[in-house]
Parts: sequence; C-alpha cells; structure tokens
Amino acid sequence: MKKHIKIMCVAAALLLLLTAAAGCIRIEYPQGTKSVEAGETGGQQSAAASETATAESSALPAQTQESASAAAQDGDAALSLLQNMKQRAQEGMVINCDFPVENTVIDDVIQEWGQPDQSEFIEDAKGTYDTFNSKNVVFGFNKGAQVFEVRSYDPELKKIGIADVEAAYGNPDHASEIVSEGQQISGYVVNEKYKMILVFDMSTDSQNPKLDHYSVFYPQGTVNMMADDPGREW
Repeated sequence: MKKHIKIMCVAAALLLLLTAAAGCIRIEYPQGTKSVEAGETGGQQSAAASETATAESSALPAQTQESASAAAQDGDAALSLLQNMKQRAQEGMVINCDFPVENTVIDDVIQEWGQPDQSEFIEDAKGTYDTFNSKNVVFGFNKGAQVFEVRSYDPELKKIGIADVEAAYGNPDHASEIVSEGQQISGYVVNEKYKMILVFDMSTDSQNPKLDHYSVFYPQGTVNMMADDPGREW
C-alpha cells in the first residue's frame, strides 16, 4: 500500500513538472519569437524611413544648386549681351545689324534689305522711321537720308532687366522720370558722338522691368541749321 502511494506521488510530481515545463514553452517561446520579429520589422521600417529622409534632404540642396546655377547663367548671358551692345554702340551699330548711324543713308539699307514694312515721319523724333519687321530693326533718318538712329527689337533683349543694365553700365546719364505708355527710358553716353537709349517694358516687372528695345543714337544727325533747329539730345 505504501509502495502504491509512493508511486502515485512520484507520478503526480512528474505530471506537475511536465505541465510546468509545457507551460513555460507555450508562454515564453512564442513571446520571444514575437518580440524578435517585431524588433526586426521595426528596424527595417526605421532604416527605410532613414533612407527616404536622407534622399529627400539630399535632393533639396541639388535643386537649390540647380536654381542658383541657372540664375548665374542667365546673369552671365545678360552681362555678355550688354557688353556686346556697348562695344557695337561705340561703332554706331546695334546688335545683329551692320548699318551704322552717321555713315549710312537709308537707300543703302533698302538696296540690301528691300522696301520697309512701314515708313512714318515722327515730328518729335526729328525724322522719318522705316521699320523692317523680319530684321527686328527700325531706322530713323533725316531729310538728307542720313541715318541718325537705329533701333533693335531683337528678342534676346527681353531677357535683360533694368537691374542688369545698371549693374553693367552704372546709373544712367538720362532717365525718364515719367513712365509713358507703360515704358521707362534710360540713356547712356557712349562716346563724344553716340548715345544709347534703352526702353523698358514696365508691364513685365515693376521692380525690375525687362528691356523692350534699344537704339544707338547720333544726336548731331537731327540738327537742322537751316531751320535753326538744334535737334534732339535723347
């Protein structure tokens, strides 16, 4: 009887031991597995988020650099064009036109380019103005057919702002205080004979208007001694 009871106690003890062990396996092992998996997933998500943030942050400086580079290129292009304009003005010419003021008569232009698209006498300007649309050029000439002003409407001029002009040429020698027909005028003395007149379109930007057209002007060509007319200064 005692032996039987002893066997039953041992069996019960073994049963309790196995139950506890099984409980440990059921409780601790799955929890550990979930914890490891959660840790790995969180790490992967954190790494992905870090890579995305790094990519976005590195993209911003690149875009800023591109914008700065484009602005610098535009500034360099404007400066180069302005330098070319002034250099040619010293010879009495505008860009993309080889007919100089003072030494050209309108017949020379017509012989090479054909008849103008428009011809108009402008009393305040002291002469007749012939327009050649395909060349983006207008010639002003006096009664003796001498060309005293050449205007350029080259499309490239519209990339130049008044700030670019003043940075390259300094303050103008002549500036219109009154804006007429949405335009502002700045004048520069090129040398003892020639001047440059730059006309800006105020509708493009009131703070930094873009250049609409400009001309090389020979004031002496507007003087009419017989009519006692001193001519134009600008």
